Amino acid sequence: MLLKIRNLYDLKEADVKLDGLTLIAGENSTGKSSVGKLMFAIINEAEENKANPYSKYHRNHIAYPVFGQALPDNLFVELSNSNGILRSIPNKGYVPGAARLHDYFDDISIIETPMVWNLFDLFREISDLQTSSKYELNIPRIFADLYSKIMLSSSNKSSNTIGQKVGQQIEEIIVGEFVKKSSEPRYEFISNNIHIPLESVASGIKNFGILQVLCKNGWINEKSFIVLDEPEVHLHPEWILKMAEVIVAMVKAGVRVLVNSHSPYMIEALIMYSRQEKIDDRCKYYLAKKDTDRKNIIVDATHDLDWIFETLAKPFRRLDQMRLDMVDD
Repeated sequence: MLLKIRNLYDLKEADVKLDGLTLIAGENSTGKSSVGKLMFAIINEAEENKANPYSKYHRNHIAYPVFGQALPDNLFVELSNSNGILRSIPNKGYVPGAARLHDYFDDISIIETPMVWNLFDLFREISDLQTSSKYELNIPRIFADLYSKIMLSSSNKSSNTIGQKVGQQIEEIIVGEFVKKSSEPRYEFISNNIHIPLESVASGIKNFGILQVLCKNGWINEKSFIVLDEPEVHLHPEWILKMAEVIVAMVKAGVRVLVNSHSPYMIEALIMYSRQEKIDDRCKYYLAKKDTDRKNIIVDATHDLDWIFETLAKPFRRLDQMRLDMVDD
C-alpha cells in the first residue's frame, strides 16, 4: 500500500509504503508525525462512510480535529494498492472495482505519549459534563480515541489471538498487568499481587501498558494500523530493545505499524530484530529531512540505512569536536 502526499502543511512531499513495519526517522519538526495523523483521518473517515462507501470524502470533517486546522487547498493525497486507488484528496471517487479501504483496515490507533493515563479523570469529567449539559467540549481526537479504546473492548476481542500473544509478551517484560478496577472506571497496575495506583507507575511501564490494554481489548489485530510516535521516550536503552521486540512481534503477526523515531537505539533495534525474525522484506525505512528550499520531505532510505544514522549522529560528532577542542586548549 502506497501513500502519496503533496503539500500537507509543512510536509512538501512523501511517498510512503505501509505494508508491514514503516519507520520514519529524522530530526524534530521535519513532518514525521504528519503521515500517521493523515492516515488516522483517512481511516476514520472511511469507517464513518461504511454505509455509503462511494460517498465523497469530507475534507475537514475528521482532519480538523486531528490537525487543528483545515486541510490546505493545494493538498494532494493518494492511497493506493495493486487494486487501484482506495482514497484520494482531492476526491476522485473510487477506481471501478477497487477494494474498499475498510477491507484492509478495521481501525487505527495513534500512541503519542503515556500521559494519556494521567488524563483519565479529566476525560471522564468532560464526558459527564457533555452528557448532562448542552455544552460540547472538544478533546483532541487522537487522545479521545485512545481513551475510548482503553476503556472499551473491540468486537474482535474474543477471537484475537494476535492481541493475546503480544499482550502476554508485554506482561512478561513489565512483570505485571494493567487491570480495570471493578469499583470505578480507572485502571491500576498489578505486579506480584501488589495493586499499584497509576499515579505511582513509572512512565516507561505506562508506555507498554497502553499496548497491553489495546491488545487485551481487541484493538490490535491483523487489520489494525498502529502508529507509535517516538515510542522510545521515557524508556531506558534496555527497554527500548524490548519495545522494538514487541513492535516486530506485532508486524510478524500481520499488524501494520508506523514508527516515528529519532533514536538510534530504537532504529537499530528494529532493524536487527526484523532481520532476526526474517521479516525485513516487509520493512521500509524513511528519512524526514529538509530539501534545498528548506521544505520538509520524506525520502526512502531502506537501501541506504547509513543515511539515517549519519543524520542522527550529527549531535554526537559535535560533542566529539567539543572534546577535541578542550584537549587542544
